[in-house]
Amino acid sequence: LVLHGEVEVAVSFSETSVDAAARVVVNYNAQTREYLSIGLGGYQRAFVVSKFLPGEGWQALAVEGSWRKLEPAKDYQLKLVVKGQKVVLFVDRIRVIDHLLDGPVIGSQTGLFVWGQQTVKFRDFRSSVKQPVGFVVMEFSGSYDALYNDVLVPVAENLNISLHRADD
Repeated sequence: LVLHGEVEVAVSFSETSVDAAARVVVNYNAQTREYLSIGLGGYQRAFVVSKFLPGEGWQALAVEGSWRKLEPAKDYQLKLVVKGQKVVLFVDRIRVIDHLLDGPVIGSQTGLFVWGQQTVKFRDFRSSVKQPVGFVVMEFSGSYDALYNDVLVPVAENLNISLHRADD
């Protein structure tokens, strides 16, 4: 399933440094071990969207701000919004990154990622995944109504997709 949802978490560092990172992990692929991490720190920046590719390493997709602006012992309120292939990172209710990925975020698993020697505290972790929506364009007549009601609707329900067509 393509992910449409939000993750919120409070993050604080015991100390900040060039290698300090605290991020949310999404889009983990168990077969390839690829994933995205989105949050604070990395690449000498404050705010990061990064992709990990086994055998190739890390790839920065979007970075903003200097890591020197991150304060130790400060609670940062992170909010990550994912809609298909768009990811938006808010820090303390300020939009800091708005990035369009190469493809949609698949799945609904989330996790936390830390890098560096400092202590990182995560608290008040909340995530919500919205039900994916499908829209069908088709003729409104007998055989098509049967196809829609007897095949498409049950398949969509089985996949937890909210299915709609223009006459709904």
